[in-house]
Amino acid sequence: MVNYIFRLRILLVISLIALSGLVWLGVTRKTTTPPLTNTNTRISETSFSPTTNPFAGLSLVARSAYVYDVRSDTALYALNGETPLALASLTKIMTVLVALSSIDDLNTPITLTSQDITTEGESGLSTGERFRLSDLATLTLVASSNDGASALARTSEEITQTSFTQLAQTLAKKIGLVQSYFLNPTGLDESGTTSGSYGSAHDVALMLAHAIKNYPNIFDETSRAQIVITALSGKQHVVKNTNTTVGTHLGIIASKTGTTDLAGGNLVIAFDAGPLRPIIVSVLHSADEERFKDVANLAEDAISALSNSSQ
Repeated sequence: MVNYIFRLRILLVISLIALSGLVWLGVTRKTTTPPLTNTNTRISETSFSPTTNPFAGLSLVARSAYVYDVRSDTALYALNGETPLALASLTKIMTVLVALSSIDDLNTPITLTSQDITTEGESGLSTGERFRLSDLATLTLVASSNDGASALARTSEEITQTSFTQLAQTLAKKIGLVQSYFLNPTGLDESGTTSGSYGSAHDVALMLAHAIKNYPNIFDETSRAQIVITALSGKQHVVKNTNTTVGTHLGIIASKTGTTDLAGGNLVIAFDAGPLRPIIVSVLHSADEERFKDVANLAEDAISALSNSSQ
């Protein structure tokens, strides 16, 4: 009789343990939220429940996208975020960063040569024109000037006695860009099958974050629809932003476009989602017009995500 009662107690304990396990499993399944699309990013990711995920109904043309909350160092959204793709003129962010880190004085005069001017594309510059480093960097970013990018890279090489490619890779490593490499300073396609540079949407976001943190005055100019740059000769250049939508983004801090046959349409912007709350949105391999819609939709959802998290 004693053995029978003892066995009943053992069975009861086992049943209670099993029941507790099922309850714990049920709670865990209910509270665990799905990861973002890209699970191998080195930046920690914000998880949303299926019912509160502001990105749930998002439809993008872009093959790759990344939304980066700079202050918390977290990704709010990622789509193929670490896939290397052609960067096109987003490369010029790195070209400017290389020049600014290689040349100590922002007032250093840079002279455009015939070699620079023969680079594909027209931005109204002439052989022999001279600009302050800061002004040429600004013009290169806003107008996406291949002539300016060529002059900045060439001057960086002359001063450091190091090739632009090596300078870019060294700086990329310092910033933490591991899916990026650069073959030329413009991002122009090297051939029908080889781009001038490659990088991920994740790396582009980190690159712009580094830029606005270290050189805010220069990159702030990329938030304007039009600027005026004066050469050392006194000649003025009216420069229109290649991002024709900058005026539609509230709180925009910085912007850069890029497009080539291999890249499709690329775009990265930084904007303030609140006081001292910069958010960076990058899209790669979209289309010429659709990239602007992709970024606008991602920015809107990012604001919703931050609003939800603060409630």
